[in-house]
Amino acid sequence: MTNKKILYASEYALIAIITLFLQYTESRCGAEFLAAPFMFALIYGKRNALIVAPVFFATGVLVAPGVPALVSCGAALGLLLAAMAVQYFIRKRLPVYVFALFSAFSAIPYLIFSTQTAQTVMCSAAIALSPAAFWAFRHADYALTVKKLRFELLGAEKIAFLLLFAAAGLGAGYLGTPHVSAAQVLVAVASQLLATSPAARAAAGAAMVFGAAQANPENAVAALMYLFPALLCDAEHAYFGAVAGVGAEAGAMALGIIPAQYFRLILPAVLALVSIAVPSKIRLKYSLPVYREGGGLRTLVNKTRAETAAKLSELASGLKILGEVLMLDTSVSAMATEETANLISRKVCADCPGRERCVKNLGGGEPEIALREIAEKALKQGKVSILDATPFLSSVCVRLRQVIDTANALAEEEKSRQEQARETEKAKGIIIEEVNALSSILVNLSEETGRPLSYSAESEKKIRLKLGSMAIPVGEAYVYGGTEATVTVPAGEERRQLIKESVESVLETRLTTVKEERVSGGRVALSYVPQSRYRVAYGVRQMAAGEYGSGDADRALRLGHNKVLIVLSDGMGHDRDAAINSGYAVRLIESFARAGFSAEAMLKCTGKLLALRGREEFNAVDIALIDTESGRTDIVKQGARESFIVCDGEVEVADCVSLPLGIVEAEPAVTTLTLLPGKFLVMMTDGVIDVLGREKITDMLSEMRFVNPDDVAGEIMKEYSLAAGEHPDDASVIAVRLVEGRV
Repeated sequence: MTNKKILYASEYALIAIITLFLQYTESRCGAEFLAAPFMFALIYGKRNALIVAPVFFATGVLVAPGVPALVSCGAALGLLLAAMAVQYFIRKRLPVYVFALFSAFSAIPYLIFSTQTAQTVMCSAAIALSPAAFWAFRHADYALTVKKLRFELLGAEKIAFLLLFAAAGLGAGYLGTPHVSAAQVLVAVASQLLATSPAARAAAGAAMVFGAAQANPENAVAALMYLFPALLCDAEHAYFGAVAGVGAEAGAMALGIIPAQYFRLILPAVLALVSIAVPSKIRLKYSLPVYREGGGLRTLVNKTRAETAAKLSELASGLKILGEVLMLDTSVSAMATEETANLISRKVCADCPGRERCVKNLGGGEPEIALREIAEKALKQGKVSILDATPFLSSVCVRLRQVIDTANALAEEEKSRQEQARETEKAKGIIIEEVNALSSILVNLSEETGRPLSYSAESEKKIRLKLGSMAIPVGEAYVYGGTEATVTVPAGEERRQLIKESVESVLETRLTTVKEERVSGGRVALSYVPQSRYRVAYGVRQMAAGEYGSGDADRALRLGHNKVLIVLSDGMGHDRDAAINSGYAVRLIESFARAGFSAEAMLKCTGKLLALRGREEFNAVDIALIDTESGRTDIVKQGARESFIVCDGEVEVADCVSLPLGIVEAEPAVTTLTLLPGKFLVMMTDGVIDVLGREKITDMLSEMRFVNPDDVAGEIMKEYSLAAGEHPDDASVIAVRLVEGRV
């Protein structure tokens, strides 16, 4: 068997033992208020019902064979099946209180078989106590299996553990015999497990003594003798509680305070000896740190953030140096005329039979002197012929045709080399832009990550208590920066809106859910940030001139929780090719934007990438980057037409002159303004402006009294379709405004 299967089998074996213990306790005290709630809580906590339910039924019949056990256990199983059937048909998980009610009603059948008045009273009390027991087991199951008792327990979980320890004490009281006191052993074991928390030892011990007293006062007295010494010991010397308990009980027997039953000392004495033999480090390792805070984890988080920030800073510096190295002038210089003439001379004249004659006519000079003019013409023109030869070459050179062919071959090689160099420079330019942009992003990340998170322990405690009071089991609750929060709840918890509202009420601010991330243990982490001051409302209208699509494309996306990017791209031409090219541009811009590039950097990188396609396809791109907290809006244009800003009938024109996207040398133009509620930003492609004209559009916008940006875009497109008639161009209109986000 694998370790996982062994752990799984051990878990259900422990459940069977606990269920048997609870069933036995119920049979002794005459009230069924523990075992059924325990079963319901386990199944609600996603334990396998096909295993837990038969275990419950089998242990009940094993403890008290007979019709009463069959009926009472069968009734509980029937109620469980009914609840699960309802869940299946409504396709929704039933709330926890429904299972609590089922748990309470499961005790009713016992009344049918109660003939004694005391039992009837006890069963009536069981009906009232059963929901409380369910909640106790539910919280305990969550704290033990999900939270792993690593953080401070909520108030409801503390109460649950007290009820469970009281139940354990009750059962231990009934299990006691003249020779064995289960209560004293239970207190001693609990003291060891809770060694790191004196408060937990006191609370658990008192609850167990109370439960033991209900079953057997004599056992309660013996348990007290172990509890008091345990409270006097620190975590490292917790074993002394068991030793002192044995001594106190032996002394009480010797003095006649309790009956002299020395066999009862054997089991506690063995436990004390084992405690002494086990090193303190091991005991502390396996103790339950019930009330330990998560401060150490928070310190570790900030330490890790600081280390990550340092690494990001180093990486940013490295990328910056890389960008500087790439910017060094490494371009390929053009081949010189003399170099070309020398190459022709070596290839043609070295073994030429007329070389001596040529040298003599040149007055003793080398042949390349006569070849310079033809080499220069070949490099400039790309090709030469016999007509380009000098009179000297025409009259003296015996290999003139070979000279012409060699010059043309060298000119072709030089042309190819220069074209390859230009393509390399283009690619290098893209790499430089992306490296510089990445360096800037890493610097910002380093600064942001390097700032330590400050936590609010008081707000975290309030969130845990508030959600715990509504039976929403919270694993972890972190509040950092005063207004940002992360809460961990079971993945099956559907009351997300209630959780958000509860966190908002504690932090006293409106929040936005930015992430829902699954974590270990079947939980989900819900992250909240303050809601932005403004929300972006926008409307879009588009008309395609071609039969197979439009060259216009648009996109609106949220960047982080307080940035919105709106992109409008107008591809050259119509139909499919223009639509594909424009779509590429928008998708590239979106990818760079999500990576954190600035608006200028994303346009530069996109333009250079599109220029590498080897096709003259250009895009006019219009970008609006809006900060929803301050209203700051950066309008970035590359080849795009003017935008219009409308406020109370006044129209302002934002006109940025720049070349289209896809031309390597093109630079974007940037205009910055503040877009507040009441202002409209209207973006449109050249098709609309060319048909309607700037003046008419300005007049229309100044007369509009719409508050919905979709109506603004619709009205402009309606006017355009009337003016364009039967031969429209691709046309797009986007109208944007901000509205108050914190209502």
